[in-house]
Amino acid sequence: MKNSSATRSRRFREGVVIATKFGFGINPDGTRYGVDSRPEHIRQVVDAMLKRLNVATIDVLYQHRVDPSVAIEDVAGTVKELIQQGKVKHFGLSEASGQTIRRAHAVEAVAAFRASTHCGRAMSSTTACSPPARNLESASSRLVRLVRVF
Repeated sequence: MKNSSATRSRRFREGVVIATKFGFGINPDGTRYGVDSRPEHIRQVVDAMLKRLNVATIDVLYQHRVDPSVAIEDVAGTVKELIQQGKVKHFGLSEASGQTIRRAHAVEAVAAFRASTHCGRAMSSTTACSPPARNLESASSRLVRLVRVF
């Protein structure tokens, strides 16, 4: 008996980690208009991602760049709601300062982050040893667990 397409798709999905980013405003013609991390925009982007990827959940959702016009607590709160709804599993940040990571982490656990600086040893682009994270032991330990899970 052959496996159904749905069964093959489900097995494939179980072996894949989907990590994607939000935070840029994109016009209907595909051009960008800057950063946009307003809560309503995050929700729209995630719904579009889920539809486009044909999946029920995103494993890691990163804020691509910090939006200075939106409080990071509002961003983290929106991602927390998406996690509670089952649309997202984990929250990540890119290019955020240590203070921003701490503020976001106070609202929703920051499970992964990416920084352009590293602590001098060869590592992946997602690392727990970047300077802003040296004193973020809870975020760092969650990152290590996340990497080991996937």
